[in-house]
Amino acid sequence: MIVKPGTVIETPLDIAVPAGDIVALPEIPAHTRRMCVQVVDGDDTTVIRIREYGNFDGTGIVLILYGSRVYGGVDGALTRLEAENIEGPDAAIAVQFERD
Repeated sequence: MIVKPGTVIETPLDIAVPAGDIVALPEIPAHTRRMCVQVVDGDDTTVIRIREYGNFDGTGIVLILYGSRVYGGVDGALTRLEAENIEGPDAAIAVQFERD
């Protein structure tokens, strides 16, 4: 099977995640194939937990400053996400969508 990548990249404004807060990430546009989440602001102590929107505290993956995760693809799944700033100062998350 030949993988055909999406044809449009959409990058909303960075999402601020104040210290100690949980913030919903943008809704996924229709026809999105893949999305990338990256911690783009904070400092060396920044720790952000990314999980499914509305899921329980203590779940999800942990990213540090400039850490990223790609979701979706040919066999991957997509769902709305949220970010929890569990350590460090105010931070920011970039989300990028690849869609048809």
